[in-house]
Amino acid sequence: MDTNSAPRFAVIGTGSMAAAMMSTFDHASVRVVAVSSRDAARERQFASAFHIPTVGEKVESFLQSSEFDAVYIANASAEHGSTVIAALEAGKAVLCEKPLALSANEAERIADVARRTGKLCMEGIWIPILAAYRRFVELARTNACGKLTHLFADFGYPVNEKTLPRLFSPAAGGVLLDRGIYLVALALDVCILSRWSSR
Repeated sequence: MDTNSAPRFAVIGTGSMAAAMMSTFDHASVRVVAVSSRDAARERQFASAFHIPTVGEKVESFLQSSEFDAVYIANASAEHGSTVIAALEAGKAVLCEKPLALSANEAERIADVARRTGKLCMEGIWIPILAAYRRFVELARTNACGKLTHLFADFGYPVNEKTLPRLFSPAAGGVLLDRGIYLVALALDVCILSRWSSR
């Protein structure tokens, strides 16, 4: 890919997900040219670690920059909705970590702004691109596994309030919007496909 024609990204948030995403950006030859965080020290450290030339602490003014075309949003879950809307209003395409929003009303507002601005707005849920997931959905489409009536899943490791406090935080959407969202997405995929296949 010609890196000069690739979209220029900014990153909002400097936590573990943002750090993990940097290798993906690098692998895809995506240019990350700016970063913003509420914590100035972490922002400078992140910029230094990933060779990002521009930093900006205040999101609202940061988003007005012409130095980037798109933003990857990985700040606190409670701030996703307002940050997505601000980015869209600033004319930026958006890739946002899940959850995109913490309520149906907030999601509807985001969808309205995306339609009005004509900018791409995408929630980053990675499991639908996994080969095993896609194969399972294919099988479900043809009822090869029988008629689906229940869905059970386990992440395979224990968690508690000390190790992962966000899973227990209502302000962050709790476990439903952090872990459960993957199962909701799977259930929706399977239900929608099952309806199509029965027509």
